[in-house]
Amino acid sequence: MSRKREIITIIDSDEEGSQKRQNLCGQDNQRIKDTSRKRLSYSKGRVFLVKLGPFTALENSVSFEELVVGHGSEKIKKAVMTTFVLDYEWLRGKLGNNVNLCLVINFEKDKDYKVEVKRLDENTVIVAPPQTKSRFGIFHPKIMVLWFETFVRIVISSANLIALDWEVMQNILFVQDFPLLTEKTEKKDVSEFGCDIIQFFEAIKVPEQVLEAIEKIDFSTAKYRALASIPGKFPINEAKYGYLGLSKALSEKNFSGEVEYAFTHCSSVGFIDNEWYMELCSKLFSGFAFKILYPTTNMVSDSLLGEESVCSLFFSKHAYLNRNFPKKILYSYKATSKGALSHCKLLFCRFKGQNKGWLYLGSHNMSKAAWGKSTRGSLSQFEIGNTEIGALLPVTYIENKPYLAEDFVKFEALSEIPLPFELDFKPYSTADVPWTT
Repeated sequence: MSRKREIITIIDSDEEGSQKRQNLCGQDNQRIKDTSRKRLSYSKGRVFLVKLGPFTALENSVSFEELVVGHGSEKIKKAVMTTFVLDYEWLRGKLGNNVNLCLVINFEKDKDYKVEVKRLDENTVIVAPPQTKSRFGIFHPKIMVLWFETFVRIVISSANLIALDWEVMQNILFVQDFPLLTEKTEKKDVSEFGCDIIQFFEAIKVPEQVLEAIEKIDFSTAKYRALASIPGKFPINEAKYGYLGLSKALSEKNFSGEVEYAFTHCSSVGFIDNEWYMELCSKLFSGFAFKILYPTTNMVSDSLLGEESVCSLFFSKHAYLNRNFPKKILYSYKATSKGALSHCKLLFCRFKGQNKGWLYLGSHNMSKAAWGKSTRGSLSQFEIGNTEIGALLPVTYIENKPYLAEDFVKFEALSEIPLPFELDFKPYSTADVPWTT
């Protein structure tokens, strides 16, 4: 079979072709009876910081190696991973060469904006998903679906598949384990989280066999939401991605009340203006003026690696100096791991007098390309440039510490949420300036 024909059959979706083509996620695609639900390490979900070399004793942190090891003696068999930046040799060094991999990566700007599926080697397929022709759009999500013998682990994070993000820069992740289905269920029987995940992988055009394997995950225990951004233009009243999708999800979960504080923390700030900022305040925080936590030049200089580690921080000096940029919303912070720079992306909000709030973590930075923007003209539309994904989680507070809540109704605490900063923020002083490029 020629390589050209092989690629065609991978993305072909007819029933006969689906039966004949090689299973990219591994040969064993049978449904098995769940006997491990009680033994799942993260059956209810957990939030972790990435365990960095100098901070291996950091509480509530996890390494890449720990994530790809199952309970007991189970080893990872196959995986689907998305990333903006990929170090394939580093990844294979962590997984070994026998794990079947489907990698979905950022596209090249000079390509023809079509779905491309290439076989890198015997056990690896790389997918370059469709993109809009916007010069600002990138493929930026960081999600891993890891298949073990008796369960599947889903990891949504802010970390690329490179050593820098898993060993040097501080990143954050949400992880949950799920059993496998014994029989196929229709999407109407899948939890909201399950539908979110399936629809995301449908949108980025993974091979059909990969999508079928994802549909065999038992998502019935999922209590949270996965929020995505998908490139394109959408009618305002039908938009389900970006900040409008997040706003809709918050409304459906009955998040309301007076906001005590609201912050976003990111590694990149785009060309934002007052009008767009106020729109986010209105849609996400009931009009409350949220703040942006972003490192100052002094924080970068005082970090463990100094300016050598800031290749992942992006904030154009032109964007900062633009007269329409809301400079007063920039706040400094103290890192939980002193000297570590953060690559985390967070939105979080706490309500007054309720001891509850919500947290978003994932790949979205603070930009119009990531979160979307409304367009003006004869037809009002919502436009998104990037592909992104993150998790929306309910938060409850105990002695002013954030805890992951069991669901969006009872808000019973499950586990403490580690943050890359202390909950003690200060507005930039007159001497402070953000790290810019």
